[in-house]
Amino acid sequence: MIPVDQLVLGDPTRGDCLRACIASLLELPAEAVPNFMEGLPVEWCPKAPLAWGQAFRAATNAWLEPRGLAYFEIGFAEALPDWAWEVIPPAGYWIGLGEIVAGSGDLHNVVMRGRGLAHDPSPGRRGLERFVGIGLLVPLDPVYWRKESEK
Repeated sequence: MIPVDQLVLGDPTRGDCLRACIASLLELPAEAVPNFMEGLPVEWCPKAPLAWGQAFRAATNAWLEPRGLAYFEIGFAEALPDWAWEVIPPAGYWIGLGEIVAGSGDLHNVVMRGRGLAHDPSPGRRGLERFVGIGLLVPLDPVYWRKESEK
């Protein structure tokens, strides 16, 4: 994992923290990964969060699929339950979704490793006060990843 910072700040409808997290995990420059929020109707964000999220994840997965990956996210209405923390692999990287300031409603993504913060792509580097989701990059074909690791 090579830390990559987000390029778009201050606009929750166009922020690119997920792009920065994916770029970090794939060790790519931010510019090599699209801002998955670009092109989505701004009015959907507050009025239709489910449609916004579905379109956002579809755009993310459309880019990841040719690379043999998918983005899988589990979200919670409240903070992550204890059981969720227990299934996170201690040495594995994952993307945390939550609030920098608990109760703010402003969502942000960070790179985690086990239970620890590996990289916050925002300038403040504060991490998250409250986690409401777990994001994982998963292989579409695990055999491909096994074969690649044997090279």
